Amino acid sequence: MACFQIEEFYGERIVARTSAEAPDALSAAETLTGKAISTTPHGS
Repeated sequence: MACFQIEEFYGERIVARTSAEAPDALSAAETLTGKAISTTPHGS
């Protein structure tokens, strides 16, 4: 598994930073947010 670092920005400033090990970036984001993330465009 790869280690992904996710940063939250407010303007140009980083306000939060965390990392997670996951097989891909989408899985890492879902792990960190605790929610499923859809890649389907709105209206499809």
